[in-house]
Order: sequence, then structure tokens, then C-alpha cells
Amino acid sequence: MRQDILKIKRKISKANNFLLVCHKKPDIDTLGSTLAFSLYLTELKKNFKIFCIDEIIEDFKFLTNVDLISNDQNILKEDFDLIICFDIADLHMIGLDLNNFIFDINKIVNIDHHSSNTYYGCLNLVNCDASSTTIVVYDYLKTVGFNITPFQASCLLSGIYSDTGSFKHSNTNSKSYEVAFELLNLGASLSNLNRKKKKDKNVFFLWSKVFDSTFLSKSNVLISLVRQTDFINTGTTIDDLSGIVEYLNMVPNVNYSLLLVEMENGLLKGSLRTKNDNIDLSKIAKKLGGGGHKGASGFTISAKYQLEKNISILSDDLSKTLLCF
Repeated sequence: MRQDILKIKRKISKANNFLLVCHKKPDIDTLGSTLAFSLYLTELKKNFKIFCIDEIIEDFKFLTNVDLISNDQNILKEDFDLIICFDIADLHMIGLDLNNFIFDINKIVNIDHHSSNTYYGCLNLVNCDASSTTIVVYDYLKTVGFNITPFQASCLLSGIYSDTGSFKHSNTNSKSYEVAFELLNLGASLSNLNRKKKKDKNVFFLWSKVFDSTFLSKSNVLISLVRQTDFINTGTTIDDLSGIVEYLNMVPNVNYSLLLVEMENGLLKGSLRTKNDNIDLSKIAKKLGGGGHKGASGFTISAKYQLEKNISILSDDLSKTLLCF
């Protein structure tokens, strides 16, 4: 790890213009990692732009520098010395048509913590034991001797807090607590994140529909399905489902939990969680073009579902069964 960090530091020292990239449907880990690093580049007096193909939801706009993130794809046509990707296991997670946007691999630095990472960069700083990418960024900053500011500390701690499910997920380890403790000492605050966790009554109505539709399949998988009509009837969006899959995962003695969501664009989104050490959910998600971690993974595909005694995910033309639970 140290050698990889020093290689990246040397690469950064020789560059002036940077593109920092978040993944599509950004969560706090990709945002916190990217924004903490942007503050580091600011101190180095480097020029940078930040790209995310999707808009940042209101709940995440408390993060420092979040207003610098652009979804204007025209900036991708500019000439950058270095492109740094955060929390992106595979380049497809950026959400671009890679046939139209070809990145120069020799300019890409890949900073991540997913076991499904494809090591697509010329330099890859990937720590699969880290509970969040913000921890990988923290290790980088500490190794290069950078004094982490309170604003950076808050961004980094938010990523840990989010990706560990408030330190409740199975990926929470001693390093998670150690780094969190250090970041709190450096002035990090979680008050904004906790304040955003408050739910209005419509969200509770949506969650009640999720729990009502939950069933246990013959293969001992706990499944819940959210339809577009559920969002319409409760006046909510998919963002209001944040955190609910963790509650499904609290049910004991099931193999794993699956939350399936009908998206308004016709796609089907799946979130997988397990506490079973013998199951690797990233392998299941990978079959559907997704990825993630052993205990927490996800996918988004163009497909349909069939709900009978079990639930099956089918190709759009219903000719092929992609997965059956």
C-alpha cells in the first residue's frame, strides 16, 4: 500500500490539471472521498474539476465543495493530466457510454475498496479490507504527511459512517473505529449527516409498503419488491429507501436479503445484503453486471421480473431467466 501511495504522490506532483470522478447515483462514500481529495489538491495549488453524471441529492449537499461537482459531460472533452476515480470498481460505474468517451488508461488513478474492482488504472490504490473508500483516502493523506483539516475529516468520516451503516454492518472492523476516532479528534462532525437522517411521514408510508411486500423464498432469501406505484402513492422517490435494506438484513437465519426496485426508466435495481460469511454477494451481483462487497452488493439492469411462489429476474423479452430466487 505504501509504495502505491508514493507512486500516486509522485504522479500528482508532476501533474497540474486533474479530473476527479464520482460514480453514478452517488453515495456519501464516493462524494466524501472525492471532496476530501479536492481539498488536498487545493492546498497543493492544483487545478481540478469534479464530474458526476447524476445530480447530487439534497441530503448530501452539506458536504464541503459539493457545489463544485458538475454533471456537464462537456468537461470530459478537456485535456487533463490525471483522472482520479473514487469508489468506482469498474469504469462502467461512471455511467457513461464508454464507446463515446474513451479514457486514456495511462492517466487514470483508481482509488477504491471494492473486492470486485477491475484494477483499470495505470495506478490502483485498492484496499478491500477498508470499510469505505474514505478510509483509503485517509491512509493516503496520512502516508504523504498531509495535515487533514476539519472539513476533510468530516467528509472522510461521513463516508465511513455511511458505508458501515452507522457502524452496524459486517464490514465494520477495528480500523473503521480507529480512523473514525482519529477523524473526530481532527474536528470531524456528523451533525449534518444525522440531521438528514430524519424521515417525514411519507417515507414511513413507503417503508411500510416495503415491509408489507416482504416474503421468504424457497431458497431462504428474504425479498421485498418496490413498484413505481408505491412511490407515486406515497409521494416519495427511490432516495427515500436509503437504509431500509439494512433493516431487512436484520432478520435472522436467512441466507441473504434482496430489495428489488422498479425504476421509472424501466430498469430494475437490486440491493443485496447478508450476514452469512459463507455467501459472497458480489458474485451474484456480478452475474447481472453489478458488484460490491461480499456482504453488500447491488446491480441495475434492463430486465423484468416474474412474481409467483418465488421471484425470477428475466430478460426484457422474457426469453431468458437471469436469476431465480
